[in-house]
Amino acid sequence: KFWNLQKKEEWVNVTYNTIREDDKSLNTQEDEKKHANNIAKILTIGHVRWDKNPMFWIDVAEIVSKKIGQDNVEFLWLGGGELLEECVRKVKSINLNNTFFKGSVNNTSEFVKNCDIYFQPSLVESFGICVLEAMSMGRPCIVSNSGGLPEVVEDNKTGFIVGNDNKELMAEKIIKLIE
Repeated sequence: KFWNLQKKEEWVNVTYNTIREDDKSLNTQEDEKKHANNIAKILTIGHVRWDKNPMFWIDVAEIVSKKIGQDNVEFLWLGGGELLEECVRKVKSINLNNTFFKGSVNNTSEFVKNCDIYFQPSLVESFGICVLEAMSMGRPCIVSNSGGLPEVVEDNKTGFIVGNDNKELMAEKIIKLIE
């Protein structure tokens, strides 16, 4: 907001952190309602580009959906990026009707509150602030073994750490948490 740019909206896209001063509740009545429909909600937040591993993410969503049924799980990715349109096309081409790329959103806290599992399969990740924020809201995280992610998630305690090339194991961990 402090940059003195003409048409800054063309150059700067802000995705706010999920924790805000005016939003400190971790569990709400909404959390209880969302489980009534028995659809597991899997969330990812980040730029849709190669280093965040979105094609791998789609493959994992497809494996999970085939094993437990598309009516039982929903995958949602928040964020824009150069691979966004390609990912949307791939999801449509393989008929994953439960998998969505929403694009950029300003306030991600409601999405984190309403998810069951946070999933970050990055190839490169310096720290993983969204993972930490999801855990602060009591959400288990499934992350790759890249960068700082293994420093944030304690394997088998706050989530699972899996190699960023192992689609089957990543899907297995998601299904384990859903069950």
